[in-house]
Amino acid sequence: MKQPVTVVAIVLSTILVLASTCLPVMVDSQLELAEVKLGLPFPFIIQNQAYYPPFFPWKTRFTSIWEHLIQIHFHVFFIDIVIVCIKIIFLFKIFKVIAIKLR
Repeated sequence: MKQPVTVVAIVLSTILVLASTCLPVMVDSQLELAEVKLGLPFPFIIQNQAYYPPFFPWKTRFTSIWEHLIQIHFHVFFIDIVIVCIKIIFLFKIFKVIAIKLR
C-alpha cells in the first residue's frame, strides 16, 4: 500500500510544480521584467521578457521559449518536487488517520 501512495505523490507533485509555471507573476520594473522568476514553491525558471515595454505594475506569465530566453535551474526544480511530494504524503497520512478515527 505504501508504494502506490509514493508513486502517486511523486507524479502529482511533478504535475503541480510544472503547472505552477503557468501562474501569473507581478512585475514592477523593467529590471524585474528582464528576470521574470516562475515556479513554486521556489522559482526554477527565469525568463527574460525585457523585449516588451509594458506599463507597470504588469502581470505576466511564462511565454514562448522561442521569443524569450530562459534559464532552467534543475536542482531547484527537483527540490520543489521533493517539497511538494513530502507535503502530499503528509496529507495522505492525515486523511488516513482521520478515516480510521471516523470508523
